[in-house]
Amino acid sequence: MTNSKYMTGRRLEYEVKHLFNDEGWYTFRSASSKGIADVIAIKEDTTLLIQCKYGTKPSKAERLKMLEFYLATGVDIHMLIAYKKPRQKIEFFNLDSEGNLEKDMTGWLIEYDEG
Repeated sequence: MTNSKYMTGRRLEYEVKHLFNDEGWYTFRSASSKGIADVIAIKEDTTLLIQCKYGTKPSKAERLKMLEFYLATGVDIHMLIAYKKPRQKIEFFNLDSEGNLEKDMTGWLIEYDEG
């Protein structure tokens, strides 16, 4: 028996993965991820670590964990949140230097229309 919450999250991860693939990004899905990123997207010299969330945005503690990872690596990566409510389009957020969410996807997905 498959967990429907897992399947919903998995579908979102694949949806995000395909959006970035369609824009020429190389993407990797971290199956059954309980870590920092569900999807990794790489294009030229840019790396995105994307945490996918369905129904609820990540907690402050989860966001701070992502930020801590980012600061510890010393690598130029971008931490993103892909958030989707039921029957809505995906919203993308950047993680700012204090772990807050900023809705600003300028340049990552040219063809994706959130409207």
